[in-house]
Amino acid sequence: MKSNSNNTVALILICSFVLMAVGGRAQDANSGSITGEVIETWNNTPLPNVIVTVRGTTLATKTDREGSYIIKNIPAGQYTLVYSRSGYDRATIPDVRVLVGQKTGANARLAPRFNDMETYEVVAMQFDQQMIDLLGARSDAVGVMDSIGSDFFSRAGAGDAGEIMTKVTGASVVGGKYVFIRGLGERYSNTMMNGAIVPSADPDKRSVQMDIIPSDVVERIDTYKSFTPDLPGNFSGGLIDVITKTFPENYQLDISTSLGFNNKASLLDDFLTYDGGGVDWRFSDTEHRLIPKNWKDSSSPSRPFLQDTQRFMNPNDYSDVASRLQSWSRDFHPTMSTKKGKSQLDYGISATTGDSVEYNDMKFGYLVSANHETDYSAYDDGFVGRYQYNGQKDRLDPTMELMDVKGVHEVSFSTLANFAWEVSDNTTMSYNFLNSQAAEDEARHLSGELQEQFGLDSDTIYETYVLHYTERSLQNHQFKGRQVFPGLGDLESNWVTSWAKTTQDEPDLRFFTFDHDADGSNVQIRESLYSPPTRFYRELIEYNKNLRLDNTLPVDVGWTDNPMKIKFGWFKSESERAYADRRFAYMSNYYPSYGRDFSQTGDPAVFLKPENIVSEPKGSSAYKFTKYVEEFDSYGYDGLRDISAKYLMLEFPFAYPELNWFKGLKYIGGVRQESSMLEVNSKLIKPRTMARPPSYYPDFLQETRPFPGTVVEVQETPSSVVNEITLPSHSLVFEIRDNLTLRLSHGLTIARPTYKEIANIPAYEFVRGETLIGNPALSSTTIQNLDARIDWFPSPGEVFSASLFKKELGDSSDPSDGPIERIIKSVNKQTQFVNQDYAEMIGFELEARKNLSEYHPYLTGITVGANYTWLESEISVGALESDLDGGGTRPLAGQSPYLFNFDVTYNNPYWGLTTSLFYNIYGERLDSVSLSTGKNSEGLNTGPPNIYEQPVETLDFTLSKEFADHWTLKFSAKNLLDPAVEKTYNYKGKNYIYSSYNRGKSYSLSFGYSY
Repeated sequence: MKSNSNNTVALILICSFVLMAVGGRAQDANSGSITGEVIETWNNTPLPNVIVTVRGTTLATKTDREGSYIIKNIPAGQYTLVYSRSGYDRATIPDVRVLVGQKTGANARLAPRFNDMETYEVVAMQFDQQMIDLLGARSDAVGVMDSIGSDFFSRAGAGDAGEIMTKVTGASVVGGKYVFIRGLGERYSNTMMNGAIVPSADPDKRSVQMDIIPSDVVERIDTYKSFTPDLPGNFSGGLIDVITKTFPENYQLDISTSLGFNNKASLLDDFLTYDGGGVDWRFSDTEHRLIPKNWKDSSSPSRPFLQDTQRFMNPNDYSDVASRLQSWSRDFHPTMSTKKGKSQLDYGISATTGDSVEYNDMKFGYLVSANHETDYSAYDDGFVGRYQYNGQKDRLDPTMELMDVKGVHEVSFSTLANFAWEVSDNTTMSYNFLNSQAAEDEARHLSGELQEQFGLDSDTIYETYVLHYTERSLQNHQFKGRQVFPGLGDLESNWVTSWAKTTQDEPDLRFFTFDHDADGSNVQIRESLYSPPTRFYRELIEYNKNLRLDNTLPVDVGWTDNPMKIKFGWFKSESERAYADRRFAYMSNYYPSYGRDFSQTGDPAVFLKPENIVSEPKGSSAYKFTKYVEEFDSYGYDGLRDISAKYLMLEFPFAYPELNWFKGLKYIGGVRQESSMLEVNSKLIKPRTMARPPSYYPDFLQETRPFPGTVVEVQETPSSVVNEITLPSHSLVFEIRDNLTLRLSHGLTIARPTYKEIANIPAYEFVRGETLIGNPALSSTTIQNLDARIDWFPSPGEVFSASLFKKELGDSSDPSDGPIERIIKSVNKQTQFVNQDYAEMIGFELEARKNLSEYHPYLTGITVGANYTWLESEISVGALESDLDGGGTRPLAGQSPYLFNFDVTYNNPYWGLTTSLFYNIYGERLDSVSLSTGKNSEGLNTGPPNIYEQPVETLDFTLSKEFADHWTLKFSAKNLLDPAVEKTYNYKGKNYIYSSYNRGKSYSLSFGYSY
């Protein structure tokens, strides 16, 4: 939980950013600047030491090591730029327009001078400069990589990194948080930030919850799809590297605010919430959700002791005991059900400022950013169904059909600070800090019919209330540096060290279930059919430390201008995790169950009325506890993960003067050796009834005795997974032409188990309603990865690409290192992760991005993009899994057979107008595996079919208009098709709904100022 002082600091930070912005450096009031990059046409690489001159002035500069330049304080007007360097043909760009307070982009390409040529002119075209840069980096990459930049996902209206990843070729996002790349689940993906590993805050998954990273702090996201030895080896689907924004060349100030409306959640008078619910922007409304002080380090009263209090012949002698027991049972917040309240508009505010300063040939830069958002989401038309197979060959029978109503209030706050120091062309250092917090408060009500097989009458109504608050945070500190050693053959060393902390806190998750007749009478809580009213508390905290060193030594090989590169480095990652889970339930002590008021009214609001906890004695009768709080077995664990690696890698260009076609072939290969250790100390906490003291009841009144009469037994069990593996990688990059590249690669990677999966305890998972049994015998999975990609870049900012890939998970001759999958262990909803048999996946990707200006003048400024991914995977069905189709195999969980994205953008810089349309769809994917209930006459595992998430189409639209030089107005409309989000059983060609709801259409309007 966050303290008020921390939240006050957050507010002060926002105010400080604005003050820093107001006091920041500005350019001359009547001037602007020109910035750009110079590329060599022969090998498409940045060209340093190019002299850039503004014709007709004395203004000039020289490109740096990365080929970049900037010329400041240029009076407003139109100019011609001249680019020159010895050994290259001179180039000019005419009619470059400089606006007051604006940065104008101008990039050039210089050709090596093979013979005398006249000066030529480069005509500036309307391309997305960031897209050009990203595609250029992709063309130069040694492996298969995709990049998406802030300009693109800003047009797409993406609010966080999870939404950004939905636009990446071959990527899908489950639950808005977890990224599946090329059909492989979050286990087979990894996430870095600026080259350093980011830990997960989810107790059930290893991947980072991408929605906790706001898009406002992201410059771009690189997704590596093939393994090279300089990358961590624990991925197969993809390695995601979130690159945060860095300092600008000129003074920058961006402030924006937004309002949003959702047609199913905003401005409602019947928004589902609860007393004591909601989130304020300071994350301070949590005090009543904490475990009560009396219970913090103690256990609950047990049934035998409570029953003993009713046998006293003279209850007045023991009133102190009863009153204290009563007080303890009343310690928890009494709210157990929902109510209707008001929702507001979504809103957000963000501020960013930065600058760079030059002093004595050194450069200092900073960028500071803050972002705050509040969102509402809801639906009142949800449906939840459960079905079973009863031997009929043409249908499934329902066991539960419920209406579902839900309201969610979310608040997020993030800050980013980046400070850099460029000592010289050979030495740079930087510090980056990111803090992100998110809180979500959910209220949910389900009601409907349970079928007669549960022993209920056909008109019995079943109801469940869920109150769920979640708070998450990510703090990440990074120090980076780059050093070039001219005396050591231009050896370049890049290092990064980071410290990260992630937390997830779920205090006082409440479930309240009961049933009644259709007319509201005969209210009951049936502990034999479902859980009694229950409260959960769980908390996770993880610390992660990283150290990474990459060294690159260029070696002149003589036969080509491109040097051979020897790359070697070292990597170290340590993480520590602590997790705790406690569960309390209200137990009935005597009839009428749970109190007469509740039994008569069915109103959860009276469930915890004082008189329904305990009734006072009258005459010689004893205290009667109608209900009391009992703590169930809880669990937790402490864990430590240590990964260390070293690698050696070679980039070797092949070229021979007599074979011109051979000049574009490059070999990239090497090995990475990784050692890993995962240790978990599992803790099963069992409250036990304390034996009666020799003097019987009087001793219970003494303060020296523990109260209220139970002790705690803690059972600790260690488990570990240790391995050491050598991961080879080999790639060929063949440049068929300057703009046409073919890549072939093979690499071996690894997927490791998580803390919870090897924790040797039974962990109740309240969301799934299952008990996960840890498996200390789990092994890591080895994956063979084969990739082929051809990229064609016909013009700057354009690409046509095709990829083929194959994944082999595990060894077909050794099932011990097969893919890790959750299986059903027993019929009483116990599950376990095991190494399944060998699995395969194959697929291909197609991608295109094209500017249509060349086809017709009316199409000037229009760019279209699309990508399509096809996937197929196969794994054997488990012994206790339902298999009504009799195929014996199924796809990997979370794998869609296809993914498709399409976007079209119109950009008119003269009008300051940009508008975009985005479409996305993914194919049906396996959500969870169903339990077999036996075998039919054909010997097939029977039971309900597996549960699949159905395809969802999304259509988003954005329009932005710049005006008055510094102002931008932006409108966005998201989820315009608003399809049902459904999970279903499919049997005999018919879908039976497992869950269904609609998210609603969202509209937002933002207003921003940029300087």
